[in-house]
Amino acid sequence: LFWVIILLGAGAGGWATIRLCEVAPISYAAASAAIAYGLVQGGGIIHRLIRDKPISWLAFPFLMMLMATCGMLGGMLARRWLSQQHAES
Repeated sequence: LFWVIILLGAGAGGWATIRLCEVAPISYAAASAAIAYGLVQGGGIIHRLIRDKPISWLAFPFLMMLMATCGMLGGMLARRWLSQQHAES
C-alpha cells in the first residue's frame, strides 16, 4: 500500500510540473519525479550508512526509472486534461 502512495506522489509531481508550465516537455515531468526520489533516497542512503544497515545499490536506479515513468504518466494526463479544458472554452 505504501508503494502505491509513493507512485501516486510521483504521478502528482509530474501532473504539477505540466500544470505549472503548460509548454514544458514531458521529460520535465519525469525529471521532477526522479529528482524528488533521488533527494529522498539520498537521505535514506545516508541514514542507512550511519546505522550500518545493508544497501541495495542495484535497486535505486531501477526505482528511479519507475518514479520517472510515473511522473511522465502524470505529466501526460495533465497535458490531456489541459487540452480538454482548452477545447471546452
